[in-house]
Amino acid sequence: MSNYEYLKIFVQWTSFLCSLVFNLILTFLIITKSPKKMGNYRWLMIYFSCFAIFFSTLDVIVGPFIHAHGTSACLLMRRSESEDVANVQYVLLILLCSCFGVTITFFAIHFVFRYFALERKGRISYFDGKYFLIWLAIPVVCGTVWGLALHFFVGHTYETTEYLRENILHHYNLEMKDVIYVGAFYWRTLENGEMELVISAAIAAGIMFSVKATSISVVCYYGFLSYRQISELPQEGESAFTKSLQKQLYKALVLQAMIPILFMYLPIGTFLILPAFNVNIESFSKLATLFYAVYPAVDPLPLFFIIDNYRIALKDEGQGEDIPELPASALMAPGFYWFALISCLIISIFGSTVNFYLFYKFLKRDGKANGFQKICLVKTLPNFVICFAFLLWVVPVTALDYTYSQLPYRLNSIIGSLAGSWAYLFTPFLQVSLSCNRFYVLYFPFGIKVLKRVPVTNISIVLSILIVSCVCSVGLQETCGYVYDPNFFCWRPEGLPCSDQLAKVILAMIYSITFSSNVFNVLTGARLLVNKMVGMNQQEAARRRKRWMIMFTQSVIQDCLHLVDIINATYLWELSDELWFQFLFLTLSFIIIYTLDG
Repeated sequence: MSNYEYLKIFVQWTSFLCSLVFNLILTFLIITKSPKKMGNYRWLMIYFSCFAIFFSTLDVIVGPFIHAHGTSACLLMRRSESEDVANVQYVLLILLCSCFGVTITFFAIHFVFRYFALERKGRISYFDGKYFLIWLAIPVVCGTVWGLALHFFVGHTYETTEYLRENILHHYNLEMKDVIYVGAFYWRTLENGEMELVISAAIAAGIMFSVKATSISVVCYYGFLSYRQISELPQEGESAFTKSLQKQLYKALVLQAMIPILFMYLPIGTFLILPAFNVNIESFSKLATLFYAVYPAVDPLPLFFIIDNYRIALKDEGQGEDIPELPASALMAPGFYWFALISCLIISIFGSTVNFYLFYKFLKRDGKANGFQKICLVKTLPNFVICFAFLLWVVPVTALDYTYSQLPYRLNSIIGSLAGSWAYLFTPFLQVSLSCNRFYVLYFPFGIKVLKRVPVTNISIVLSILIVSCVCSVGLQETCGYVYDPNFFCWRPEGLPCSDQLAKVILAMIYSITFSSNVFNVLTGARLLVNKMVGMNQQEAARRRKRWMIMFTQSVIQDCLHLVDIINATYLWELSDELWFQFLFLTLSFIIIYTLDG
């Protein structure tokens, strides 16, 4: 199997386990903690949670590859040698495709239900009794239509197989006899060079786009009506609890709609549409596979954080009495608050994308990776963790006006330990490894005999992971953690003796590692300036020097970036008590540095 396939399997299994845990917890909370005013909406949410578990289970069993080539788009999987098993695999593949049609219909029904509940005109009764069963059947019907369209119009054909054969072998090292697929082949090239539309593919695309367009139209229409209705709640004679619950449910619904838009509508829609216009998106299709797998794991998260009954149930007890707090939106000037929020959102999306792309490119690189490339590969992981933590934690909880005491303490502590401590400390360890690697290559170009058979790079990476994990595991203890504080839009220690001491230890380690890294950089730079290449012709010497200078420059720039962040987070932020000033030198500096590092 290729490196990409190992990555795909890891993502699919991780997503499956997270989806199983999150959705089971959510189902338990819906059953035991939901207020009675939710009515049948509870069963709608349970239905959707059970479907998400089914979806992720099916995804990990099938292990699909989403692939596009030229004017074709297909979903394929490895084929079993047994003909009977292969027939079952084909059915599972069609079912997995059908899950997309089910999912987008689910969200349309959610938005219809929320609007009927808000408008108070009696139409919510259409979700009672036998009508409710009809609503539950609609996603199944749409999913069935989606699956049948694929089976009858874009199933396995000789023409499509031959069109994909060479490309599938190149990308996945798989012969077509070893795969099962369904896929649309939109345009065929005639003998005279003209393009001819494949009618069966056009019909299938028409059916799928109709289902998708209908779903999106319903979501937009009823979403707008719901927003308008909620904005009028203060003028209506509803209780404070009802108003609060309706707003919570609407916020949860909007965020739950944003997740499939980011992870399914956009990537899968792009995957289906662009090949029809002869736009080749081969390089994008592998990324779409991973987005499709991650979706069911992240989908239940908004409900945990927005619905008070669920959030309070998850929140650790014994945190003391609530202290009156204000969110960042109340402490910052409105203009600066929105600048801060939008800048963090844009930079975190860009940083997550860049570092994920680099990880993928290093992983699929042909040939055996050298030490420098291995370190660069691993270095994308802490950068991605930090950017992703901003995207899925910092931005959402700040935008929803949560205060520190309203966040689930344990979850905040885990995310803080992972992004604010582990990833933050792991990066300097990898940076000194990069500097040491450049130093070793230049000063010992033929290697050191006793080290030639020792995987020094692998050992240094593993030791770095172990050391950083041991140090940061201390932060998982209560009162020792590193947390995100939405009151001040920044990461910070908990402010207790244990967390303050741990922060000092981590800072001292970073200073020592950064100093060591820069010592290696100075020695490497001196060698590049004064050393002459011997034992090779002038052209080869120039080529090698240029390559080493590029690697050396990369290492120095990355060291300088982290040095700037250390100075900002240690000294500069204390020069002013203004919240906007501290945001610039703590939070914004943090996310920008780890984005630029990629």
